Amino acid sequence: MSMKMPSEAIFMTETHQSPRRLKVQIVPLVARIVTLLSLVVSFVLMRTNNHIIAHYYLCSEFTTTMYMVGITLVGLAYTLLQTPFAVYFAIRGKRLINHAGLLTFDYYADKVNSYAILSGVVATFGFTADAQKHIDDWDNILRQYGDKELSGDRKNLDSFYTMAFISGSFLLLGFISSGVSSILSPRPVSKQEDN
Repeated sequence: MSMKMPSEAIFMTETHQSPRRLKVQIVPLVARIVTLLSLVVSFVLMRTNNHIIAHYYLCSEFTTTMYMVGITLVGLAYTLLQTPFAVYFAIRGKRLINHAGLLTFDYYADKVNSYAILSGVVATFGFTADAQKHIDDWDNILRQYGDKELSGDRKNLDSFYTMAFISGSFLLLGFISSGVSSILSPRPVSKQEDN
C-alpha cells in the first residue's frame, strides 16, 4: 500500500472534480446547445418550406407558420444570449454574474422561454393536423363536383405538411431541452430561506 504525498493529494483534488459536479456543470450547457441546434434546424426547415397552392398562395404565409417562425426566433435569441453563460459555468464551475437579480431573471426567463417554445409546438402540430384533415375533406367534396384543381396541388400540400411536422418535431426537441435547462436553472433564494 503506497502512501500519497500531500502535494499529490492537493493536486488531485484541484484537477479532478467529482462526477456529480461535472454533471451539474455540463448538463445545462448540453441542454442549451441541443436547444440552439434544434431551433436552428426548425427555423431553417420552416423558412424553406415554400410551396405554392392554387398558383398564387404561399404556404409559408399562413399565420400559424409565421407564429412558429417568430417563436423560434425569440427562443433562438434567448438561447444565444444564455449559451455563453452556460459555457463559462461549465468551464469554471461558477456563475459569471452571481447576482440575485440575474439569477431570478434566469429562473423565470428560462420558464417563459420553454413555454413559449411549447406554444409554437402546439400551434404547429395543431394547425398542420387540422389543415391536413380539412384539405382532405375539401378535396373529396370538390372531386365529387368534378373540380380537380385542389387535387393537382396535393403534392405541394402534402410536402408542406410533412416539412411542417418535421420542423415541429425539432421544435419539440427544442422545448424538451429548454425544459431541462429550465429545471436546472439556478433557483433564486430569498433572505428568509438563507436563515
